[in-house]
Amino acid sequence: MGNTLSELVFDNGKSGRKLEVEKIGSDIEFDFDKCTGCKMCYTVCFVDIIRWDEKENRPVAAYPEDCAGCFACEFYCPAHCINVAPRPWGPAFGDVVF
Repeated sequence: MGNTLSELVFDNGKSGRKLEVEKIGSDIEFDFDKCTGCKMCYTVCFVDIIRWDEKENRPVAAYPEDCAGCFACEFYCPAHCINVAPRPWGPAFGDVVF
């Protein structure tokens, strides 16, 4: 049987076991029919997931697996054209066992 996340964190490395956490990320969808090209999503993304395609004049989710799931892009989009869906993790959502 595996260890829970809290057991591994509070172990402080005494057991010699390594804690590896899989990147979770989010699925980020853009409705380009609604997008006005204001770059607000690009501006507010503090983890630099959303990049700007100058040629197409629209956002691109360059690294969705690194998304923090903060919803800033979705919240601040004046055109309401972004949907962020964090990916569930673990055997049961929120139940991480290592």
